[in-house]
Amino acid sequence: MRVIFFEVENRCKRGEAAVKNTLLFLAIILSACKTTPDAVPPHDGGFDTVDLTPAPSSAAAQPAPSAADESGRIDDLVNSPQIMEEHPPYMRYENRERSFSALVHSSWHITNSRLDSADQITRFTNGSAKISVRSFCPAEGSLTHYYQRCRESIRQQDPSSHIFIDNRDIAFTRGTSGKLIVAQYRPASGSSRNIIRALIVVQNNNAYIITCEAPVSSFYRSERHFNTFMRSFRAQ
Repeated sequence: MRVIFFEVENRCKRGEAAVKNTLLFLAIILSACKTTPDAVPPHDGGFDTVDLTPAPSSAAAQPAPSAADESGRIDDLVNSPQIMEEHPPYMRYENRERSFSALVHSSWHITNSRLDSADQITRFTNGSAKISVRSFCPAEGSLTHYYQRCRESIRQQDPSSHIFIDNRDIAFTRGTSGKLIVAQYRPASGSSRNIIRALIVVQNNNAYIITCEAPVSSFYRSERHFNTFMRSFRAQ
């Protein structure tokens, strides 16, 4: 009877050992499959943040103008009513020495540079936008002479410049007339491509090359100021 009891007891112990081994084996497997805490990124308990800033896109850049676009804009420039009187924020700039005047935005910076006794440049600048009046008093040639001089200056700075409008006759309602060039080029002193509109005027024995220019990406943001200056220009 005692022998049977011991046999049963031994079998029970062996069974418990087998169960323990099985449970230990299962625990090892589960532990291997379980993701460790180090693999879980920390979380501060707040909301997840997502960067919604749009990626840079070339579509956001202002496209280069076409000849048709510029031609239509020049039509608007010429056919719009001329503005001759001061009105905020525009003031009339008058250069009696060089015999011209025009309306310019009051926030633009004005400088004069004399190249020689007959040749002077007056600049009006606002950031990368620039209006220049190169005056020749007295004129040393015809309207065609100064038109060719302006065109060659653009080509010399950038032989690959693209001229949209070339040698177009312009006549405003108050008597100012001349020739117009519109081009896209890279200035010798700059890294970005610019749009330039140049109006050449010869009047009262004086010659004027009026240029309005800015980078392609921002030119049309200043177009209203450019047009106001050109429409209000008056050779005295």
